[in-house]
This record gives sequence, C-alpha cells and structure tokens, in this order.
Amino acid sequence: MDPQSETPGGSAAPSGDASDKAAEARLALFGGFDVDVEYIAGPGEEPRKEAVTVLLLPLDRMERMLTASGNDAALVELYCDKPAGWTHTLTPASQIALWAKGEEINRGNFGAWYQTWMKKMEVLRPGIFGKLETMIQELLKKGPFPNLSPTSSSARDSAAPSS
Repeated sequence: MDPQSETPGGSAAPSGDASDKAAEARLALFGGFDVDVEYIAGPGEEPRKEAVTVLLLPLDRMERMLTASGNDAALVELYCDKPAGWTHTLTPASQIALWAKGEEINRGNFGAWYQTWMKKMEVLRPGIFGKLETMIQELLKKGPFPNLSPTSSSARDSAAPSS
C-alpha cells in the first residue's frame, strides 16, 4: 500500500479529473478520506499496513484544532480520531500523508470558524486584540530576551529572593 494513496470513506479512488463539487460531495457523504498508512515495524517484523480515515472535523472540534495548532502529531490524532501518542507508531511518510490530507480537508472550514471566533472574542472583550498587539510591540522594543529556561543561571538568579 502506498502511504500517499487515498479513497473517500473506502470507496474507489477519485479520478484525477473529478470536479471539486464531486470531491466535496464524496467528503460530505463519507465524512473523510481513507489514507493507506504503514506502522513502524519492530525488529524482525513485517510492517503492518491499513487504511485510516482522515475526518472532516465537525464544528465542535474546531477549538481543539486551534489548541493543537503547532503540534502536528496532535493534529494528525485529531484528524484521525486516534489517542495521544498514536502518531508515533507510524512511519514518517504515513504521518506526513495523514497530516497533509487533514490540512487539505479541514483548513478552509477552520479558517472560517477562526474568523468568526476572533469576532466573537472582540465582542466579548472589546479591544483585546489591540491590547495584545500593543503588549507584543512593547516587549519587542525591549530587545533580545535572555534564556529563561529553569536551568539557566539568569532564570535561577531572577527566581532567587533578593536581600
């Protein structure tokens, strides 16, 4: 199985000349696309392969997508409705194939949801984004930031009580 191959909900693969409307109809009908993946094999084992469905996420999962942004493994697990850590059992090629398909079918809806969410936040907390922008600009004006990791000397020195 090719990790890049896909079929909507397990049906025959879409032809290259299929219209966008036909692809949208298949997506709506099946709720996602199956992508063939390969699991990492242990020593002396044959790699296990299977088809995994990458879902078109419903509205109630958009906030989870926002939270998972920046953590591609968590996004793949959200797109495929799998438990945390599952992505690490797959080959890198399979991880990328799932991530790419999830991005393709979910980013448009996520973008629309996010714009609405931002407008709602502005109504609930008027001026919040302007205030955040001002705070960020003020921080950037202060110049480079020291390494503030818990093990750095500057972090230890700043955490020590002053006498």
